[in-house]
Amino acid sequence: MFSTRDALPRYVGQTQRDSTSRLEQHFRDAAKGSQLQVHRWIRQEWLAGWDVRHLVLEEGVSRDQVASQERELIAKLPDLLNDRMNRDRYGHSRKLQYSIQRRCQRSFRGVHDNFNGFVGVTHAAWAAAFWVNVAFGETDGWCRRYLLRGDELHDAGLNGNHWFSELAKAIEARDAERVRLEATKPFLVGRWPEDRI
Repeated sequence: MFSTRDALPRYVGQTQRDSTSRLEQHFRDAAKGSQLQVHRWIRQEWLAGWDVRHLVLEEGVSRDQVASQERELIAKLPDLLNDRMNRDRYGHSRKLQYSIQRRCQRSFRGVHDNFNGFVGVTHAAWAAAFWVNVAFGETDGWCRRYLLRGDELHDAGLNGNHWFSELAKAIEARDAERVRLEATKPFLVGRWPEDRI
């Protein structure tokens, strides 16, 4: 797993299911308030307006080799959030870390979270459109995150109804949603991250 903040690998895992299903399980656990370090980090990134994504590093590894390969990768990569593994055995490899970082960056090329410093607003250059993620909650507890419904652009052949045709419309919708939420959830007043413009 990595954040679109810096694309550095932050968590290495393995699954027998498809990787997207496993990532979605991590997201559900993070939203429910799991106190695992990786789930706290996911909430932290969401609340700051960044997305968390995954990249499959190896496929087709036999069941009897999966655990040992996972341990070896974890041991080689610095700054991971994996709690359960002994990470001192192999020594860290910055070269491997940066190689994976470049692969992560390529996986979301053309997508810019917190576009122009506007927290929660994402620009998809390939679609010349925007979407807005709203996230609220606590790094130490539960978190809710969802996409806002977009404007008329969703009729222009793009999948989903979350697309905005202009940056100004995306910002306006985000700010209106924050006001709506503050009216029903007073604990949110003054708790939104500042735009970095």
